[in-house]
Order: sequence, then structure tokens, then C-alpha cells
Amino acid sequence: MLDEINELQNDAMNGDAKAQCELAICYLEGIGVEKNPLKGIFWLNEAADKGNAVAESKLGHCLASGEYMEKDTRRAAELFKKAARKGDDMAQFGLGLLYELGDGVEKDYKRAFDYYKMAAERGNVFALNNLGNLYLKGLGVKADKKKAVECYKKAAAEGYSRALYNLGVCHQNSEGVETDLFKAFGYYSMAAEKDLPEAWFKLGFCFENGLGTKINPPKSFESYQRASKLCYKKAFFALGMCYFKGFGVEQDYLMALKRFEKGADLGDAEAMRCLGFCFENGYGTSVDAEEAFKWYKRAAEAGDVEAQYNLGECFRTGFGTKKNLMLAKEWYQKAAQSGDADAKEALENLKN
Repeated sequence: MLDEINELQNDAMNGDAKAQCELAICYLEGIGVEKNPLKGIFWLNEAADKGNAVAESKLGHCLASGEYMEKDTRRAAELFKKAARKGDDMAQFGLGLLYELGDGVEKDYKRAFDYYKMAAERGNVFALNNLGNLYLKGLGVKADKKKAVECYKKAAAEGYSRALYNLGVCHQNSEGVETDLFKAFGYYSMAAEKDLPEAWFKLGFCFENGLGTKINPPKSFESYQRASKLCYKKAFFALGMCYFKGFGVEQDYLMALKRFEKGADLGDAEAMRCLGFCFENGYGTSVDAEEAFKWYKRAAEAGDVEAQYNLGECFRTGFGTKKNLMLAKEWYQKAAQSGDADAKEALENLKN
């Protein structure tokens, strides 16, 4: 391996763009040499300046993600365009993603679809999966859920975890296929084996509710725990509820509180609302009205309907804040607009 690296270094120093690109990847990934992102980016730039499509594409992805260098999606788009014209499927995929997100370029679902299609025709699994997403939602193309499933199947056949997960969702929700909870569970299991966080979360949900499998509290808890270790924010709310109810694990309000805190820190609205509930009622902590109000407010502002009702209650009763019937009405209305029955009743009571 050392001889190969030395040969690459000599060829790179002599201006060979392919060698420069290969050497860059070695430095970025620590293949045969000590990992050194600075040297890796240097050689990527050298190769990209000479028009090497793989280097242009790889450098574009580094710029688009902010990995190894400062994020610059405009420059990433320029590099992707150059490499895409040369037929690089990862550049075509990257450019499609930028157009879908409107990042570094103006959002354009049609162009996103076109670039994903180019890359998909070359067998790019990431593009196949995202092409399926556009077919499913009707973005940049007429909605066609059956074509979406076809795209997912092609990517899943190559073992791509997100496509396996998406097939699970399609079979669970009758998207382009008939409902088949056993197949959904199977696809979620395959995706989870590849450590896709949302797949572990779905498995937890399936074991909790008996979807495609028997209800199994310990397995549900274990699956949610696996998702949380991969920092899937919804998993912390689910784990908190397991501890709170004693589902698959010994009931422990303090552990529930800690899981809700972690989920709330990651921005999960349900975890914020449950944290408010704990502070309101003294579960795992002492009663703290101001803390309860704070977390209900954050959850409500993040769109949690139940928290919007709870925040209305805080303003109506003066719990953790000054009493303010106008603000109470405002939050009741937001919750009621989302169909919350308690909020609708509260609005009627305010009229009396």
C-alpha cells in the first residue's frame, strides 16, 4: 500500500489529475495514509482545476455539506454543473438536491427531478430514492405513487437503507401499494439493520402498537433506545413515555424527565410539552410553574397542538405567568383550528 501511495504522490506532483483526485480521497478517508483533510482538500482543488469530474463532484459535496471546509452551496452548484455535464452521477444527484432544497440555487423541483433522473438512469441509489420522493409528492412531476414505489424498490435492491425505510412507509400507509403491515415491519427491520435511526424508531412504534408484529414492550423500549443512541430526536420523547408509563422498562419519573429534557434540547415539540407537564405536576422534579410555562410556550410555538391548549390554560389561570385572557384566547384558537376539542370548549367558556 505504501508503494501505491508513493506512486500516487509522484504522479500527483507531476500534475496527473486522476492521481491528484485519488490521493485526495486517500487523505480525506485515511486510506493508506494518516487522515489529513487539509491535504485532501488541497489535492481535490488541484484535480478540480484540471477539470477532473470526480474531483469536481467530491469537492462540490464537501462544499455543500460543510465537511472538511466552510460551507458554500453556490460554489458547490457551480462544480456540480461542470461534473454533471461530464456525466458524473454523484454531481447530478448533488445538483438535484440543491435544486430541491433551493440551496445555492433558486428552488426548482422540475430541475431537481431532471437531475435526479439523469443520475438514477446511471444507477445512483440516492437519486433513485429522491426521485421516488418527488413522484410520491408530485413535485416537479405529476404525482405517481406507483412510480415512486418502483424507484424505492430499485434503490432498496441495492441495499439503500432510506429506500428500504420508504418502502416500509408505503406499505404501512397504502402509498402506491396495498396496506401490508407485515411487509412494512419487514422493510423497517432491514433498514434498522443498517442503523437508520428513523427505522429503529418505527420498529419501536410497531412493537409498541402491534403493527405487523406482536406487541412487545421490551423490544419497543430497546428499539427506541437504539434510535436515541443515533440521536433521533423523536426517540427521546418515546423513551421518556416508556419510563413514564413503565412500558418495557421499570417506571422511573426521573429517567422520563431526563429523556424529555434531551428531546427538548434537540427541538422535539412533544418532548417539550411533556417536560412542561412534569414541571406542572411534579413528576421527577418539584413543581415549578414558571418552568412548566416556559416549556409549554416553546412546544406551542413549535406547533404542538396540546401544548397550545396548555399554554392557553396557563394564561387563563395565571399559572407560571401573568393572567391574560386575550393571550389565552389566542392560543385556544390556534389549538382549536387544529381540531383540539378541549380548546374549542375553552373558547366557548370564555364567551360565557
